[in-house]
Amino acid sequence: MGSRTQWVIKTDTTDNGIHLYSHSGGESKFHDTQEALAAAKFRWNDAAYGSRIFISNIIGDNWASETGFGILAGNCNEILFEESYYSATIDFPLQLVTMGGMTWSFEEFLLAEDIQENLVEQYWATA
Repeated sequence: MGSRTQWVIKTDTTDNGIHLYSHSGGESKFHDTQEALAAAKFRWNDAAYGSRIFISNIIGDNWASETGFGILAGNCNEILFEESYYSATIDFPLQLVTMGGMTWSFEEFLLAEDIQENLVEQYWATA
């Protein structure tokens, strides 16, 4: 099975972004996003490096693996991969994290309480 999920990473002000898919990252999505964003903190003002650090921290040691993760570029408003949890957008130009219907500044998100369960419940109530 798996806990399929994705993140959209915006690197400019267009409607395009990087879609990062994880086959089994849904159960820890909120926490993993906080950890990856914290790792990229010194590059928040540099979308190229910040997004690379963010993605690298989500993928971790699995870069050489044949399965587990996928990356596509495309419209931020499209769902390019299967989602079983809730939407997540990491917007480097605006320094905002949006998950489900919630939005935080990068700084606020690092301090936010993990509301994973609430976001999942909201997602499935509207799916």
